[in-house]
Order: sequence, then C-alpha cells, then structure tokens
Amino acid sequence: NADEFLRRAWDDDGIRVDVVSGVEEARLIHLGVLQALPVFEQRTLGIDIGGGSTEIVVGQRGELLAAKSHKLGAIRMTRRFFKTDRLHPGAVDAARRHIRGSLVPIAREVEVLGFDVAVGTSGTIGSVAAMVQAARGEDPPRTFNGWECSTAEVRKVVKKLVKADTVERRLEIPGLDPRRADIILGGALVLEQALVT
Repeated sequence: NADEFLRRAWDDDGIRVDVVSGVEEARLIHLGVLQALPVFEQRTLGIDIGGGSTEIVVGQRGELLAAKSHKLGAIRMTRRFFKTDRLHPGAVDAARRHIRGSLVPIAREVEVLGFDVAVGTSGTIGSVAAMVQAARGEDPPRTFNGWECSTAEVRKVVKKLVKADTVERRLEIPGLDPRRADIILGGALVLEQALVT
C-alpha cells in the first residue's frame, strides 16, 4: 500500500515522502559508515539487512564501486520461508539456496574488487552481534559501533537459531532482542550467506 501511504502522508500531514532506489539507499549506507567509522581510506564492504531488502555496497573515499539491493529482508524471508509457528524441515536449506542464488552476482563483483573491512549495519545485524556477545559471556557494550566478530561466531548464532525451532524457543537465546524473535532467523540467514557466499 505504498501509494496509499504516500498520499495519506501528504493529505493528512503535508509531508512529502521521497522514495529512494535500492542503489541510492546503498550509497547513503556507505556514507553513513564513513561518518561512523574511521574507514575513509579503506575499501569497505557494507551490508545492511532491512525488513524487505538487503543492500550490499563496496566503496572507498565516498565513491561507490559496486552496489546492489536484493529483495532479501528479514521480514520478506520470514514470510516466504518461515510462515508457520514451528520451523518446517527443509525451510532453512531452501532459504539458504535462495539467498545464495540471489547473492552470486554481487559476490562475484566483491571478489573482483576486494575489500579491506566488512561493515554491517541494521537492527538485524545488531541483534546477531548481541547474541555473539552473549555467547562470549561478555557484557553488552554501550554501542556495537566498531565492534568485531568472526564469520564462525555468526554461524554459531545461526546454528542456535535453527535449533530453536519455534519463536518461544528463540526467546531463550541470550542476547536476542525479544522484538525480533519472530523475524531474526530470516535476517540471520541473509547475513550468514552474505559472509560465506
């Protein structure tokens, strides 16, 4: 109902909303990373997992070298692969295949371009970071800005999420924001596959 929302925002409140393309969103994410971290001179790989899409961008010194928006958001993946209360056998493998297939073109570009540092943004990635932090047995930091973890740690979190085959069981995982328990598996799988594809 995007058109209705835009019309109502204008009619009811006089607010004009500009909808940006996925590539523009990726550019803005890259600029945000440059404001948040001292990586201006480094070639950065940025990954932002939203509800409806995931943006992947390679940039350096404020210039985009590659950018792609994928219809692989946490909510979109949940609606497509994890509709029922209990995790259906085969759903995780099907989701992984779908994600990998979607990411292959940008993965090839990233491989050719290379990068110095990977930076994740978004609530989904922050939630995965909080679960990694809890698995380490460490207190949560004031901010995850500049915080680091390994692909192996992300994969361990995904394994826990898959093992917790209901939302209620996911709520028992230390560090998980309860507000994301219903959609975190879809988003975490996107992050996992972005890191290994």
